[in-house]
Amino acid sequence: MGEAEREFLVTREVWRAAVLRARALDAYRQRPVGQWPYVWGLKAPRVLLRWYDYAMGRITGEDAGSGKVRCTLLILGCTGEIRNPAAYARLREQFFSELLDQSAAAEQREGDRTPSAEDTGAVERRVRLAGEANAPGR
Repeated sequence: MGEAEREFLVTREVWRAAVLRARALDAYRQRPVGQWPYVWGLKAPRVLLRWYDYAMGRITGEDAGSGKVRCTLLILGCTGEIRNPAAYARLREQFFSELLDQSAAAEQREGDRTPSAEDTGAVERRVRLAGEANAPGR
């Protein structure tokens, strides 16, 4: 499996929005862990985790310069790395759809478009509302 299937670039704003959403989902995690939408977590500001029944997906973000973040995917099962390209394509799509409410294909088409303040504000409002709706005791 080549690096092309395991890496992609996003803007810093997109990465920050994904981290905010993962943090909100992780903070209001319910039991059992792994029940939708509580399948995302934040290990560190640069590592997002997604749990599956059979494995754990990890997305690491490293500064790539020019306002970009290079995302590297890794999926680990009980016997080591899962090398199925379809699994990596699914994890990438889930990153965009579950954390950013958009498809990976749409992100590819938009290219280098930086989200506007309105886009970023909308993501932050969704994160805040999701956190409030899922807070313990609600």
